[in-house]
Amino acid sequence: MNTPQPVPAGTTNVAPTVGSLVGGAAGLVVASKLGLNPLDPGSGGAVVVSIGAAITALFHWLGKLTGLPGLG
Repeated sequence: MNTPQPVPAGTTNVAPTVGSLVGGAAGLVVASKLGLNPLDPGSGGAVVVSIGAAITALFHWLGKLTGLPGLG
């Protein structure tokens, strides 16, 4: 069995990033506008996750481009 290695204290960013917060909120808005249940993984949940991942990726790219930490 593989035992995970402990993460050294102070080196991991555990706070949510701006991209994940904005992406999650946007995904919920789109799912509700489409009349889908965001708690149903087959319909609304897939929309929330897809839009959230896309916006998080966009913010991550912008963070790498500008050098601002915590964007994505």
